[in-house]
Amino acid sequence: MIDFDKKHYNQTNKCFICEQKFLPDDKKVKDHCHLTGKYRGPAHEACNLSYKIPNFIPVIIHNLSGYDARLFIKEIGFDESRLDVIPNNEEKYISFSKKFGNYLKLRFIDSFKFMSFSIDKLSKNLRSTKNLKSVFKETAKHFPEDQLDLITRKGVYPYDYMDCEEKYKETELPPKEAFYNRLNECDISDEDYKHAQNVWKSFNINNLREYSELYVKTDVLILADILKNLEMFV
Repeated sequence: MIDFDKKHYNQTNKCFICEQKFLPDDKKVKDHCHLTGKYRGPAHEACNLSYKIPNFIPVIIHNLSGYDARLFIKEIGFDESRLDVIPNNEEKYISFSKKFGNYLKLRFIDSFKFMSFSIDKLSKNLRSTKNLKSVFKETAKHFPEDQLDLITRKGVYPYDYMDCEEKYKETELPPKEAFYNRLNECDISDEDYKHAQNVWKSFNINNLREYSELYVKTDVLILADILKNLEMFV
C-alpha cells in the first residue's frame, strides 16, 4: 500500500463493496485485487470474503420466464454447445446459461423471481434513482428536473401496435387506442397516455424510433436502480 492508500483506508468509514458504513463491532479489512495485488478499498470482512469475480455475465430481465425466455431459448440454441437450464416446469425457466466461444458465458436471470411485482409498482417505491440520473446527466449538463421526473416512472409503450419496422418512422405518437395491450387485455388510462404525450413533447421526440430508444433506455436504468435499492447481488 502506498501512503495514499493507507490514508484512504484510515479515513474512510464506508465499505466500498456494499457501500454501508462500518458499525463499531464490524471488522474492517483491506480489500485488494488478487490478480494485481493493488489495494481496492476498506471492506467488511464478510464482504471481502464473498467478493469474487464471477465466471459469467448476468443478463437480468424482469418476468423473463413469463415471456422472453421462450424467444431467447429458441434463438440461442442454434448450435451444439451446451445450454444449461434451471426449469420451473416444461415451459418456464428460472434461469438458463449459454457459453459463447471459449470465454464469454451469459446467465439469464428472471428478477421477477426475487421481486414479484411489476417494474411500474417497484419504481414507485424507489428510494434512489442514482443510475438513471447519472446516465442522463452525463449526456446533458443542464438536465431539467421536470424532465427527470418524467422518466423516473415506468414508461408507456404501444407493444402490439409496433408490429413492423416501418412504424419506427412515424413522426407522431399513436392514438390512445393503439396502446391496447392484448397480453393483459386492457387499455391504458388517460393519465398514462397524457404521460406519453408529455415525454414525447419534453424530449423533443421526432419519431417512434427515438421514443422506443428512450423507453428501452429508461426501462433498463429503472430496473438497475430497483436492484441496487433492494441490494440484490447476483
